[in-house]
Amino acid sequence: MACWHGYAKITSALLEAGANAQAQNEDGETPLHAACQRGHQECARVLLDGGRCDLDAQDRWSNTALHLAVKRRRAGAAMMLLHAGADFDLLNCVRKYFGHLGYRHTDIVKASLSSLAFTKRERARIHLHFEKFARPSIKLICHNFVATSCEY
Repeated sequence: MACWHGYAKITSALLEAGANAQAQNEDGETPLHAACQRGHQECARVLLDGGRCDLDAQDRWSNTALHLAVKRRRAGAAMMLLHAGADFDLLNCVRKYFGHLGYRHTDIVKASLSSLAFTKRERARIHLHFEKFARPSIKLICHNFVATSCEY
């Protein structure tokens, strides 16, 4: 509940007291799922810094925290997860990965493509995820990104 409501200090105190960062609710969501889908980056950072949470844990619909962050347009949380090493190739139960869910959101596409933490190869893979399903404005962003910064 602390992560759902964005209480980073309480989350930190709970983890220090031995709380399970991998605890799941009835839908299989972990505290990281809750923090990221609600856009509580400070809580997500506490969980990630503690090193005791699985970035790629999947809920009962096989959504990761990254899927939920992108689906709910939480670009900051999505970027935090990508920087931490979240697997952007995982599919959920309806065979969608984060590119499917975020292809309509230009802020997430721009942030994902412009991240300096990724190698050119990783950025090219992220670009392909978005390019495949994008509307024209997203395709233009992807095209400009590849033309200026990626070598295949």
